[in-house]
Amino acid sequence: MAGKIRGVAWAFAALFLILQVEVSHSANILALFPLASRSHNNVFSTITKALAQRGHTFTVVTSQPIDKPPPKYEQIDVYPLVSQHLNAFNVTAKMGAAEMFGSLSGMVNSVCRDIMQKEEVKALTKPKGGKGFDLIIMSNFFTECFYPFARVYKAPIVLLSPGGPMPSTYSAVGNVVLPSYYAETYIGYSDRMTLKERTINTLAKVAFSIFYRFWVQRNMETEMRAAFGEDTPSISELEEHVSLAVLNSHFSLTGAKQTVPSLIEAGGVHIKPPKELPADLKAYLDGAGKDGVIYFSMGSVLKSATLPTETRDQLLAAFSKVKQRVLWKWEGENPLPGQPKNVRLEKWLPQQDLLAHPNIKMFVTHGGLLSFQEATSRGVPLIGIPFFGDQEMNMNKVLQMELGVKVDAANITADNMLNAINEILGNPKYAQNMKKASAIMKDQKDEPLDRAIYWIEYVLRHDGAKHLKPAAFYLSWYQVYLLDVIFLAIILPNVLHTVAGIVVMRLIKKWWNSRGKKDASKNKTE
Repeated sequence: MAGKIRGVAWAFAALFLILQVEVSHSANILALFPLASRSHNNVFSTITKALAQRGHTFTVVTSQPIDKPPPKYEQIDVYPLVSQHLNAFNVTAKMGAAEMFGSLSGMVNSVCRDIMQKEEVKALTKPKGGKGFDLIIMSNFFTECFYPFARVYKAPIVLLSPGGPMPSTYSAVGNVVLPSYYAETYIGYSDRMTLKERTINTLAKVAFSIFYRFWVQRNMETEMRAAFGEDTPSISELEEHVSLAVLNSHFSLTGAKQTVPSLIEAGGVHIKPPKELPADLKAYLDGAGKDGVIYFSMGSVLKSATLPTETRDQLLAAFSKVKQRVLWKWEGENPLPGQPKNVRLEKWLPQQDLLAHPNIKMFVTHGGLLSFQEATSRGVPLIGIPFFGDQEMNMNKVLQMELGVKVDAANITADNMLNAINEILGNPKYAQNMKKASAIMKDQKDEPLDRAIYWIEYVLRHDGAKHLKPAAFYLSWYQVYLLDVIFLAIILPNVLHTVAGIVVMRLIKKWWNSRGKKDASKNKTE
């Protein structure tokens, strides 16, 4: 009996110590997600809520406040300030790179300026009453103008990137990328490029790097100095505060690439076990029989209700000719003129839970990374209609892996859609390949969320964990690519040899001419 009592006492003592350790490591965290779509916020809030459950305190600047936040989770809503910018990408036609960057450039300046002028945010730039933050977690979507918060609070930065790496991700953590197989996102190439594609990709990378550094980031620096003071360092200097970047990507879908310790892949971090569907939706899917259901959604930023009427009618014409039921995320009027009986429209659908239903035969999507991940996790083949950003690149990866087919956003016709649907339904390789990809994606030694939480808290435990960054971070770009070595080892010796050769040839020529003159003079004298 006494032994049992001692055992219980030791158990309580151990539990008490564990709780004490948790409390002693709890941190005050500033989270900055000023320009987040609903889907991207699924990644952000999944991580912040998990950290909050571990005892950390949060102040969150967000355009997507969550319902029922955890305890010690303060939210500053900036949606009214950025809503117009989020809606700017609700396009009805395919957007080219130049058009997209034009929109982004103006948007970035406005977002940095407007959010910094919000009273609750402005108060954070000059802490009062001894309040401080131990860590800055922020989105990696054109938000470098918020880096100075790390300088104010002497706190490390952890970047979260729902859409994979952004233009500033690699430089911030010192991860060297080569344009030979790191395709620029907006170009849309896969990582298996031809000579022509590698040439275009390299030129595009150089051009965009110059544009981004000397136009976009320079404008950001103007706005951040207006908010934090004229003595605020440049963005490249403030990158010193970035300790870690957590990417919502995984090599099983985006291709294997070298990553440094300060760059963590946690692809699918937002994916959760499927929940029971609402009764009416479950009944609709169950009742589809062996023909099944086609699910159609353009994501949370793009809205299919804003597609041109002709495009909408072409889609309805295609869907009217299939045996499957069609479940369409449609934000507009319901029903539509000429809507077939097999088409059901819903303003919102629980996508992850829906894709887990066995009667979903295919997913018609815009090709966003999160939708790609969710479809792969559930083993559902894709039809992609990419419009802008990384969507083209994601769909090229889908084609390369034979997980689905692509329809050109500039040429959406009933025939094109029917051909794509019949290709998926008529060729079992797409479903089979997607099941294999799903198994590979899930075969990980730890869960993506656990991995993200571990490394974020690792940064806290080790005072910013600066040792995660490679030496490449501290080198200039020309040193990283050995241009200085190439200059000293190859170019300079060749230049010196060439110059020496020219000098020698001129001396020989001069000597020869002088000798010729002497000979002529001698002959004339004789």
